[in-house]
Amino acid sequence: MSDLFEELANRVQRGDIESATEIARKLVSHDRNVWNKFVVYLDLKLKGKKISVSNLDSTLVITNKTGKPEVLIVVISEDEMIDINNFMNLIKFSKSMQISIFVALVDKYGDITYYNLEEINLIK
Repeated sequence: MSDLFEELANRVQRGDIESATEIARKLVSHDRNVWNKFVVYLDLKLKGKKISVSNLDSTLVITNKTGKPEVLIVVISEDEMIDINNFMNLIKFSKSMQISIFVALVDKYGDITYYNLEEINLIK
């Protein structure tokens, strides 16, 4: 799917709307959250990040120059219900992989807010 995102981003940047629409239709048939993922993908790509689509649901990965994952991005919509257990599992996963984890919250206008997720222990 990363290849399709890359191709879609290139066509959008070139202004080739007709073929970009065809690719977008293919993507939507595979994933209902694809638009939000693409908006975040394009935002990070424009900021110079090397980004790929993860196998985990609604997640993207920022990699370093060698291809090693550095950051896990969980993409959610502002009107989406979230499962706290899912977030806890993702935090544990990212901790075990020694990578950072962020939530990219996409609003109805396509604006993105990034939040860092961390596990903290409150000790008396």
